Amino acid sequence: MSVSVDDRGCLVINSPHITGKPVITNDIVKIYSENEFEWLGRFDNVINSGGVKIFPESVEEKLFNKIDSKFFIASEKDAKLGNKVILVIEGDSNDIDSSIFDVLDKYEKPRSIYNLKEFPVNQEKIQRNKILKKLGII
Repeated sequence: MSVSVDDRGCLVINSPHITGKPVITNDIVKIYSENEFEWLGRFDNVINSGGVKIFPESVEEKLFNKIDSKFFIASEKDAKLGNKVILVIEGDSNDIDSSIFDVLDKYEKPRSIYNLKEFPVNQEKIQRNKILKKLGII
C-alpha cells in the first residue's frame, strides 16, 4: 500500500491487493512518506479568501476548547476577498470575546459571527448546509 496526492492535493490510496484501482478521496493531505500523511481538511470545505486557502477543520480544532457551545467555521461571499471566514454558533447570542481568536492566523479569523438557537443534526453530525441556508448565507 502507498499514498500520494492528485492535482487537487487530495489523498490517493494505492492498495492493489485490496482494490485493482487507486482510491481517490476529497481529503486534502500533506504527504510525509509513501505511507504517512497529515490530514488538513476536506476539499469541498476549503475557503479561498483573498487567494489564501483556509481549512475550516484546522480553524475549528484551534477553537475547540475556547467556545462552550456547538460551532463551525464556514464562508460567505465577499466582494473584496471572494469569500470570507465566518463563525456559526449554536445559541441565543453571537457575542464572543474576541480574544479567543488570538490563536488564529490573520486570515483564519472570522469576519462575521452568526448564531442559530438550535443546530439541526443528523446522527449527531451538524447539518452545516441546512444551517447556512436557514441563515441566508447560501
